[in-house]
Amino acid sequence: IEQDVLSDYEWEVMLRTIQGFEESTSLDWGNRWGNSENRDLVMFRNLKWLIEEVYPDKKFVIWAHNAHIEKTGVIGSPMTWMGHLLADHFEEDYYSIGLFALKGEAYIHWTGDTLSFENSHPDFIEARLAASSRETSFLDISSLEPQSENKWLWESVAGREFENGDSIRFVPAERFDAIINVFESDVPTFD
Repeated sequence: IEQDVLSDYEWEVMLRTIQGFEESTSLDWGNRWGNSENRDLVMFRNLKWLIEEVYPDKKFVIWAHNAHIEKTGVIGSPMTWMGHLLADHFEEDYYSIGLFALKGEAYIHWTGDTLSFENSHPDFIEARLAASSRETSFLDISSLEPQSENKWLWESVAGREFENGDSIRFVPAERFDAIINVFESDVPTFD
């Protein structure tokens, strides 16, 4: 492709796309965790460029797995994910929403299997939020102050994330600004 066929913007997007693709496909996945961090660094740099240079006056919604958009990590994890970098760089302009489900089925992409699950133990965040008797709940933690009925949001709780090793522990108010919890989820179907 000749550069004069594309606008400067299109040329820059194409070059950055190729560079990001090259960076992410050249990672040595024998070191899964270290290169997951490197992949998230590539994603962060790309988003930062889009936010600051391409669309500086726009708001963004980034939909990704909880680990990639969290503001701080799960307890015991040394990983630095894209969300950590976004939260550090954009500070109060970064708003992170975690997504959880009480029960249902999940597709495990690395095995191709479907797994049934239920998080009804009272220590799991999914069960605590489902106690509201709503099929879907949204909790804006950033607008709350710790009180007796919600102090658990500032304490360690369990949650289910198969990609993070199944059961994890985290402090909700530190990890996310808000949480969406659905009563039941299902695996996607494709036509």
